[in-house]
Amino acid sequence: MLINAASIAHLASSEIGSHATLHANSFKVRERSSSPSFSEKVEKSVSLPLADAAQGYIVELFAEKLPSYFSFHNVQHTIDVVQQASRIGEFYGLTEKEMEILLVAAWFHDSGYTEVYEGHEVASMELARVFLQERHATSEQIRGVLACINATTMPQQPTTLMEKILCDADVSNIGLDSFFDMSARLRQEQQTVRGKSFTDAEWFGVKHGFCVTHRFHTEYAAQHYGQKQAENARLLEREAEKAAPLPRI
Repeated sequence: MLINAASIAHLASSEIGSHATLHANSFKVRERSSSPSFSEKVEKSVSLPLADAAQGYIVELFAEKLPSYFSFHNVQHTIDVVQQASRIGEFYGLTEKEMEILLVAAWFHDSGYTEVYEGHEVASMELARVFLQERHATSEQIRGVLACINATTMPQQPTTLMEKILCDADVSNIGLDSFFDMSARLRQEQQTVRGKSFTDAEWFGVKHGFCVTHRFHTEYAAQHYGQKQAENARLLEREAEKAAPLPRI
């Protein structure tokens, strides 16, 4: 699927600008202006009408309803997940029908954040259901999309290949170079939205725990993200140890 770069470039550049000065103690959120453009990053594929419509709907929904202080769960994260899901789906040779279900689910998987923070998956599923019904999607498509979104609920418990692909795409950042940048964004979002503050030792400890225990569900993800995941885990352990208070004598 080709993501329409023109329809999201302005929105994404606005988000990048608004988050350029975000920081979280040791690791600062960096500008992403040096990253390839969306048109350069997304592989060309067939046009999928429902997925194309979902892209336009979500970009507009996030622009209108998602607060700017959502520094992690925003349109850029959704685009990243769509791209990773598309890449994994193409590797496994999904049919056009399967790919459309997967990508619609990817576009909608965090849409519920426009309504609620805790339990956003349920709200995401309802938004997707209404969207699909209004566009006369088949019952098979609706069930598939909702099942994929539901599978991303932590702890992830996917059963089908499409569900496994979306779950892996959703947390693929733990195995990418951008992990610490994304981690800092999530930390800031947790503090702003939920009022949860973490010391460096606490935050790096929590993220280290996730990095060392999480297992990807597809062999593709394990092979392509696993090595960097292990490297990030070692860095997190080192940072947590550096940030831990010295014992009193």
